[in-house]
Amino acid sequence: MNWFYYTLIAMVSLASFNIVAIKLGKFSGIRPEIILFYIFLFTTIIFLSFILFKKSDLAIYKESVKWLGIAAILSFIMNYCTLSAFNSAPNAGYVEGIKSFQIVIVTIAAYFFFDGTITPLKFIGIILSLCGLILLRL
Repeated sequence: MNWFYYTLIAMVSLASFNIVAIKLGKFSGIRPEIILFYIFLFTTIIFLSFILFKKSDLAIYKESVKWLGIAAILSFIMNYCTLSAFNSAPNAGYVEGIKSFQIVIVTIAAYFFFDGTITPLKFIGIILSLCGLILLRL
């Protein structure tokens, strides 16, 4: 399976995850940190089972530990803030709309750090994304 199909599955899974998280947070009264604790606990068990099934090696390079730590902290911040925003936003779609601006951040970072390209058409897309972000805030 190529990257495009993995991306479609990830997109549907993320949208579904968000709907379940909204249901848990907004309508059951469970606090975001408790929801996330159990989600990550269950996810860890699922990934461990998957690793054992695939007989994957758990070894990592020493220099990766720092980046894994940074990714864990960023994941914590992103997940906690997202669930907290879902609980207080007038419409959960606004939260996702604003979060989708990450596309612009990743595109610009890819240009500077990973030899990505920004064509005039992509630049127009960045400007339109910024306009959409501003419109959501109004």
